[in-house]
Amino acid sequence: MRVRKGSRGFTMIEMMVVVVLLAIFSSMAIPSFINFINNAKVQSTSNELASLLQFARATAVTNNTTYTVCRSDTTWSVKKGADCTTTELRTLTPASDVVVATSGSATPMVFAPNGTTSNNPSIILCRGDVPTEGYKIKVRNSGNIRVANRGLDEAGAALTSCTP
Repeated sequence: MRVRKGSRGFTMIEMMVVVVLLAIFSSMAIPSFINFINNAKVQSTSNELASLLQFARATAVTNNTTYTVCRSDTTWSVKKGADCTTTELRTLTPASDVVVATSGSATPMVFAPNGTTSNNPSIILCRGDVPTEGYKIKVRNSGNIRVANRGLDEAGAALTSCTP
């Protein structure tokens, strides 16, 4: 068989080596990528819930009236007034694999016209039962909302449980 001068291209063996190397590298990267996606899902849900709480507080102050954050099953919503029977202004449904646990008095959370709340709740979001990858949201009586770093509480200590 004659080979032309200057012929270019890949042989079948070279192509097979490249495909095998890509398969090996992909099999090593995919588990890390899945873990990254799951961690990002918990973090984004905690940020969205904190944003919903801040929206309720800011709206109460802006409109000089009471707003309530209600929870029914897995859906969180902001409603005008001091109870959960009015029309929803904004809602949040966390991802199905993100568990949201609240302290006993977390909902309904009523924000007064001055931005304060009386129940001072703690909310912990985890995926499964792994507190080292969870987030804690603390709402103070003053209405201040704080999201702690991943795996830590508001004082900087490690989370030991996915329940407040």
